[in-house]
Amino acid sequence: MDRIVTWDGIYNARDLGGLRTAAGTTAFGAFYRTARLECLTDGGWQQMYDAGVRTIVDLRNEEERARRDGDPRIDVGALPTVTVVSCPTEDQSDPEFMEICGPYLDSPEYYRENLRRWPEKFAAVFRALSAAVDGGIVVHCAGGRDRTGLITTMLLLLAGVEHADIAADYELSCRAVNEYFKTLSAPQARETPRTEAELRVVLDHRTAALRELVEGFDVEHYLLDAGLTSAELDKVKNRLLTLPEWHHRDMSFDVEFPQQLTGPGVTLRALAASDWELEYALSRVSDVPQWTYYPVDMDEETARHRVERTKHRHEQRIAARYAVMHDGVTLGTAGMGLAGGDEPEVFYVLLREGRGRGLATGAARLLSDWMLDHGCQRVALETIVGNIPSERVAQGAGFVHESTHAGDQRGEPVQLKRWIRHRSAP
Repeated sequence: MDRIVTWDGIYNARDLGGLRTAAGTTAFGAFYRTARLECLTDGGWQQMYDAGVRTIVDLRNEEERARRDGDPRIDVGALPTVTVVSCPTEDQSDPEFMEICGPYLDSPEYYRENLRRWPEKFAAVFRALSAAVDGGIVVHCAGGRDRTGLITTMLLLLAGVEHADIAADYELSCRAVNEYFKTLSAPQARETPRTEAELRVVLDHRTAALRELVEGFDVEHYLLDAGLTSAELDKVKNRLLTLPEWHHRDMSFDVEFPQQLTGPGVTLRALAASDWELEYALSRVSDVPQWTYYPVDMDEETARHRVERTKHRHEQRIAARYAVMHDGVTLGTAGMGLAGGDEPEVFYVLLREGRGRGLATGAARLLSDWMLDHGCQRVALETIVGNIPSERVAQGAGFVHESTHAGDQRGEPVQLKRWIRHRSAP
């Protein structure tokens, strides 16, 4: 799934799902981080609601919550109902705070002082996250970078996300904000767009400050001392680590996935417990991380966990993955699933010895055939720009290039090509 969120009008918006933890990855559809929502159009609000969002936690102070010149005019009465909770994380009217942190409010350099000064504010944020109704939660401030970045850092630390990935996610926000300010026609006092060389210097400084913070930060201990209960903390943590039941319902197919599919020269067999060795081997193919989201250098425990999670998702009719077989030999894995309530997608990855045989094309056609035959109007396949072999696979399987959009891969910005196969296509 793509973490970048493209609701109409929004910028600097991402799903917090898909980030590595010791137990697997964070859940999609549970938490989103964004910039101010006044940027959304009517259509963007509807897209946010359709994605499952039912709670918004606004980290800004009251005086910041207003429409700006250039914001779209929307029919508030026609917007879908979403609960909005106000939870400011700082008080910029505090002269002492501004004297200390004023020069650093665009950097993690001020996070530590913010945490020290107002633990009760952070407890209130996490209490709101714990009490939220079923559905996705959007956390936002103004630009979605620093106040949102601090709450996101705390969430990801609770989930056990690797520190390097937390820093990479923060860097994506810095880049998104920089790109946004490049689009504005008039100079802005609060932000000056930077060249890539200038931005790189700033990013190195800011991510170093963030890494220094997370290395010694016990988030659980901090929030418990601030008054959060263990039960509230567990609810937040579990929400980020477990694909919610409401999301299962939104994403599930109406029919059971097959255990096996067979086509010319290729057979797809549902993954079994013993296929952890296939997972282990694929994670060590050197070019796999270049072109896919596949985890790198998994250990046995992680590989076994991924297979077990795959089997559970198969049973829940959310996604299915198969061993790609040719003449009785296992040469890769391919799968299909629903991406956050949008159209279904197919995906695959092969060992080197499985390439050049038409297996990926055959697998993509088999999977898309099954979905089109079982009620789907469109099936998608995404490739990273530059991956010419995968583009040939998409074309060979009957997909047509529809669009190119921004995405991220392991914390780095990439361009993604989206390919579509329609029910009417041959």
